[in-house]
Amino acid sequence: AVKSFGLDQGNADCDDAELRATHVAPYLPALAEGVLTVMVSYSSLNGVKCHASRALVTGLLKEELGFRGVVGSVERSARP
Repeated sequence: AVKSFGLDQGNADCDDAELRATHVAPYLPALAEGVLTVMVSYSSLNGVKCHASRALVTGLLKEELGFRGVVGSVERSARP
């Protein structure tokens, strides 16, 4: 399992190129090796919680990168 997909802590205000180069690139080797579980970060990307970002989870992780495993989030990210 890999955790904190999207970014590690806080809020990142960045464009797509920076997101990929800085925050997604470290996860690519694990995805290429067939990791089965990805925990999405509870932090925010451009003001949107990573675990709630359809563009990040569905668009990038699942559709573009081809991840077919289980996607989870930490318990505290689901609280208001």
